[in-house]
Amino acid sequence: MRVARLVSIGAPPRASETPRPYLLAVLRGAVPSGSQLAYVADRVLPLTQTLKRASEAAAARGSTLESAQYHTLYLQAWGLLSGFCASPVDIPTVRGAPPPR
Repeated sequence: MRVARLVSIGAPPRASETPRPYLLAVLRGAVPSGSQLAYVADRVLPLTQTLKRASEAAAARGSTLESAQYHTLYLQAWGLLSGFCASPVDIPTVRGAPPPR
């Protein structure tokens, strides 16, 4: 996925970097048919876990707005999954089954 290679999705931003949450929405529309589900497993799922924990931590601190922002990003990250499910090329390997012959 060319767009994903240009964007370091899943990597936490450095303090000097500007967060780019809008890229999740851009990526959702840019996932081509025939993408790899392994990308979701390797990059998107860890990102969703990080965002969920951040949302819960912000809520525990009483920061409702920050919690809501992280929760929105969490939902947007999960929204990427539908694009990767359109004719994925690596279902057998992601499931752990041998490829069909």
